[in-house]
Amino acid sequence: MTITTTFKATVATARDRWTARRRYFGTEEVFNETWQSLYSIEHPIPRGVTLGKLADICDALHDQHVAAFGDTLRAETLAANEQLLSMAASCELQLARSTWKPVDELRAGDSFEFAGEWAKVLDVTQTQPAVFQVRFAMADIGEDDGGIKTLEWDAGETVRTSGADRPDLEVTGLACGYGITGQELTEWQRLATTADRDHRAGIYATLADLAEQRLGTGAAETLRELAATEVELIRPVPLPKPICPREVRAFFAVVLAVFGAQVAVLAQTPVLTWPWFVQFGTYALVSV
Repeated sequence: MTITTTFKATVATARDRWTARRRYFGTEEVFNETWQSLYSIEHPIPRGVTLGKLADICDALHDQHVAAFGDTLRAETLAANEQLLSMAASCELQLARSTWKPVDELRAGDSFEFAGEWAKVLDVTQTQPAVFQVRFAMADIGEDDGGIKTLEWDAGETVRTSGADRPDLEVTGLACGYGITGQELTEWQRLATTADRDHRAGIYATLADLAEQRLGTGAAETLRELAATEVELIRPVPLPKPICPREVRAFFAVVLAVFGAQVAVLAQTPVLTWPWFVQFGTYALVSV
């Protein structure tokens, strides 16, 4: 009786383990398909939503991996990936809060992006009917350090703003919840306020080096792959492949060969049996 009970329990455990592994591999396939979409999504809102989905899938993969294979190093990597993807999603969504404003709509206290850095508007003055003078302070220098600049813009020009609230503040709260501090926190804050793809790829690369010390190589690889998606979005859309000259010559050679064969057949056929339009064309050529 004990042997039978043990056998049934073993079979049930094996069946449950197999079901869990099949579920895990199915979820992993969904993760890979979702990840591939990052190579083509440019706008921060759908990109942030996609990264959020990937974080949720990672969370599910972690639980399924424990049920299917046990609490292994891979399970720890999945938990770390869920954390990093959540941070990346938050950065994208906070970046989406940034808006583009005409220069004449800027007000004192607004923040806007200038030369890849955030600047704070001090005042805006209309110097000519269609020209506005903006006095601002660079956030990384400060007013007391001579960081005040004055530039003139035409009324139709726009700048990217974040309003009075810096979008990196909410990212800071999430990062503190994950225990992210120091330089790693600074890089995540930069990511939340940087739109340039090349700069974002560099930030992800730096984050990968920092995360490797804290979370391990597997988690760092996820950030390096995110950097690769940013680089891919920089590349221009490839133009249609031009037809090779040899292919063109081959095409015309085939056309001429077919035409020559038809002429040869017609030449061996009495003129009176040719179609009327062929007879007319032949007569016209001979007449010339």
